[in-house]
Amino acid sequence: MGNEKTGLKHYPKVPAGSTYVRTFNLRFGWVASKWGDGTSIRINNKVPYAPFVQGDGSQAWFHAVNGWKTVSQVLASNKAAINIAIQQAVNRFLRSKGLL
Repeated sequence: MGNEKTGLKHYPKVPAGSTYVRTFNLRFGWVASKWGDGTSIRINNKVPYAPFVQGDGSQAWFHAVNGWKTVSQVLASNKAAINIAIQQAVNRFLRSKGLL
């Protein structure tokens, strides 16, 4: 959702003085899959520590103060782009059925 600059895969800058070497496991853990009757998409992260980094209500203070956005914050900041992507997908579907 979003891209590597604004989406869930975005990593904030490394805190000054940090010696942590990033693995990017969290970035590559985000997956979207069809859900229910196939008209919905579920976005999930298979990395066990994802809730502590980007989870709503479960984000650790350290990640909050170091610039990590929660899932809800990313959704809110990408709302316009999400709506455009949905409209484009609907239009592609309608065109494929000869309805547009």
